[in-house]
Amino acid sequence: MTVRHGAHRRARLYRLSQAIILAAGMAGLVSAASAQMRDDTAATDVEPLMRQGGGDQLNAAPMAGTMIARAFHHDVGLNARAYAGGGGIGGLFDRVRLAALNTGTASDAVHPMGAYGSASRNVWLRGMAMDGKLGGDAQTAGSSYRATGLVGGVALGLAPGVTAGVAFTAMSGRVSTSGSADSTRIRTPMLAMFAARADGPLQMSGSLSLGRPNYRSERGVTLAGVSSTATGDRDGTEVGLNLEASYGLRPGFAGLSGELRPFVAVQAQRTRIDGFTESGAGAADLTVSASRLSTSSGTTGLRHAVPLNDGRAAVESRIGLLHEFGSRRASIDANFVGALAGTGFTTEGSALKRNALLLGLGIGGEVAKHWNLFADLSFETRGSGQNTTGLALQLRKQW
Repeated sequence: MTVRHGAHRRARLYRLSQAIILAAGMAGLVSAASAQMRDDTAATDVEPLMRQGGGDQLNAAPMAGTMIARAFHHDVGLNARAYAGGGGIGGLFDRVRLAALNTGTASDAVHPMGAYGSASRNVWLRGMAMDGKLGGDAQTAGSSYRATGLVGGVALGLAPGVTAGVAFTAMSGRVSTSGSADSTRIRTPMLAMFAARADGPLQMSGSLSLGRPNYRSERGVTLAGVSSTATGDRDGTEVGLNLEASYGLRPGFAGLSGELRPFVAVQAQRTRIDGFTESGAGAADLTVSASRLSTSSGTTGLRHAVPLNDGRAAVESRIGLLHEFGSRRASIDANFVGALAGTGFTTEGSALKRNALLLGLGIGGEVAKHWNLFADLSFETRGSGQNTTGLALQLRKQW
């Protein structure tokens, strides 16, 4: 009995040990398979999601919004300076100023607001279109954007050579990622206050803006062989400041007709973007934290305005060099929906090149008493595929 009982016990222990070995082996196989699955997913799905979805598309939209905001300040500055009587054709020279330049008799006492006696109120409406490329680098594929919309404003003459007013813009566009169907629709409503003063040949102007941009993104996702679209909707708050000083040289300077005006300008833009969570792609949706983008730049250059048709029209050419001082790329902190805390990642968009060459050409003239028409073409290039082209057509009423 004792021998038989011991044999049974040894048999049970043997079977138990075999079961433990088998279970351990199965656990090892499952663990190895899971690790391989994670590696395969990282190589085929997660990395593109992080780089293309997070790094390119979601970061490119705020940077494109910054470029649109800069164009808005450029438009406001052109009009503010012209209305204050400091020269140039941003809001168009008035007939008296142009005629004086054409005959070489321009003086500090002549300023555009006096062209029609007591006329000191100006209203303008401008249609704008922009096409830009943000380029790419070793980490990002690069993005491009297109935007169209309206810019308008009202300027009031407060005193000879002094003007102030308000302006608005309603621009919308789309940001696309190179080599991908991913895109973000962007809307950038902004309101600005501006003022300008001309004191002899010296002129100063400034504008302060507040905007509420909206970004709606669509990101294609393929996970485990299933394709879907992750959509996100986020708002932002944007504050911008632009300051400029210029000095008008006398007609005939360096043998040039018309007016030559050197200028320097600084601009700062700060955008806070709300956090959001994507929907539509299940486990591949991203939860993105709130972020900030702060940019600042300085520009120096020359404007040259030449009157045409006995002073009833003018053409202006300009050239400038821009230098970026602040942040040159946007970044986000994100994680996949449902992922453990502390397992998120940070991605960055394409970096703007530090320096840019600015070129511009404008032409405008009087189409009827108190009515002026103005067209402007601008081009900015930073090299390495980063450039922006802008086209604008403006109608102005003065009374």
